[in-house]
Amino acid sequence: MRKHLRTHSAEYYDAQFTITQTRKLYDKAASGKGWKSKPTKTETKTITGQQYNNAISWLLYGDRVSYGYTYAGYLPVTITSISPNGEQKAVWSYTFTLK
Repeated sequence: MRKHLRTHSAEYYDAQFTITQTRKLYDKAASGKGWKSKPTKTETKTITGQQYNNAISWLLYGDRVSYGYTYAGYLPVTITSISPNGEQKAVWSYTFTLK
């Protein structure tokens, strides 16, 4: 069973912080034993508090979550997920800045 992840209300995030989401995609290395050191694709966008809460609440069992201290408190800041076929890895990073 997945432990409950603590988050704040979307209104709290939207009123005080700007949340930036960075998504990096990595392909398997040629040897097939690890991941390439440079991402294949990188996307950065600003998201709302509701989008952040949705991303955190829909984690899958195999996803790895890293916590960190942010302006909003001790929250999940990095999510790492590997595709079901094991050919691609996605890393989502969240940054909170004061408005």
